[in-house]
Amino acid sequence: MAGKYEGLKVNQAREIVVRDLQEKGLLDKTDQNYEHSVVECYKCKHTLEPLIVPNWFIKVENLKKKVTKVVKEEKVKFFPKRFKRHMLQWLEIMHDWPISRQIVWGIRIPIWYDIDKNKDITISFIDKGGVKKFGNVHQILETNSGKDYSFEEIENGLQSVTASANSEYIVRVDKPKGRVLPETDTFDTWFSSGQWPIVTLKEEEFETRFPTDLMGTLSDILKFWVSRMIMFSLYLKNEIPFKDVYLWSMVADARGVKMSKSKGNVINPLDLVDKYGADALRMSLLYGIPSGSKVVLSDEKVRGMRNFANKIWNSARFILSDPPKKISDQIEDKNLSEKMTKIFKNASASLEKYQLNHASELIYEEFWHWFCDECIEKSKEGKISKSDLVHLLINFLKLLHPFMPFVTEAVWSEIRNLRKYPDQLLITSSWPVAS
Repeated sequence: MAGKYEGLKVNQAREIVVRDLQEKGLLDKTDQNYEHSVVECYKCKHTLEPLIVPNWFIKVENLKKKVTKVVKEEKVKFFPKRFKRHMLQWLEIMHDWPISRQIVWGIRIPIWYDIDKNKDITISFIDKGGVKKFGNVHQILETNSGKDYSFEEIENGLQSVTASANSEYIVRVDKPKGRVLPETDTFDTWFSSGQWPIVTLKEEEFETRFPTDLMGTLSDILKFWVSRMIMFSLYLKNEIPFKDVYLWSMVADARGVKMSKSKGNVINPLDLVDKYGADALRMSLLYGIPSGSKVVLSDEKVRGMRNFANKIWNSARFILSDPPKKISDQIEDKNLSEKMTKIFKNASASLEKYQLNHASELIYEEFWHWFCDECIEKSKEGKISKSDLVHLLINFLKLLHPFMPFVTEAVWSEIRNLRKYPDQLLITSSWPVAS
């Protein structure tokens, strides 16, 4: 279609076009000093040249109606709630979905073309001599500059296949008989990953593992991934894949820009773990951060949570340095028991609503300022028994464990040695009102 310019590299073709225009007197002037906007690859910085090619599409009108229905009826709930509106807005404007990509790595679209039934098939392949050839498959097979190529040579060196919209094709995984060439396009990432809730389960597992309760992800892929998982599950199983969608907070750099390896603004979490500990990093990613927002990760904040972990260690060390000779089965002081029950109740309510920031803030404040600043100090004056103090510590360890599992598990192992607690880890212990 491009005549003498067909198959040329962009820059090469530009020079030849300019030369041809000059020779024909069709070029008025050239200007080397003007500015214009061009799109560049964010990785290699090369100019991105638009190229119109045939693509495979999925008609989404009927598919997205079912997704819209379950979202409106809150059979799938979003946390925070504002993302329900975001999902519905996306579904409203969602057009037919192009699912093919012209990339090497990916799941090949299982389409085959019988070249004897299709005359308009354009291919590129590398011949035995290592030279890349391009053109209509039939013209290449019949004559190519006086040299014929066998179908097997084309098949072995095949790089790309481009078929017209009205071409006949066969849908199947394995190769059909005859002179057939495979579609070389691969599936869009979201088409492949959208099937995750379905294809990862064996048939006998669906009864107990489908749908799941919770799906956690970032808000920037809500429309690309979550919408497609719901769509495919409704289409293939007539069932939602999960009941709740929790949108994690996005880790950003000091300027509020999403961390990305290609941008070079990534903080290696392992460096922070080595410096301050895993618990400090975990807590800093939750404390004071509403879900679906940005986490501006700083060295100072992680260091502050390292200090909190030390506070847990030091409070436990103080209590266990002079342990009570006898530990009762529960908190004996009524006021302490009621206070602890209230803390558990409020923390549990926040966790059930996926308000992880509220829960972490509540537990942090109550542990530091009530338990450490008040209860431990009163115990020094004999106003709180050592037995009750141990019970309060145990309850706080359970509250803190989802956020800071390592330090709490280590302290718990010391308490288990103090009295005959069941031989179990903290992670498998009960979540009581207060004990």
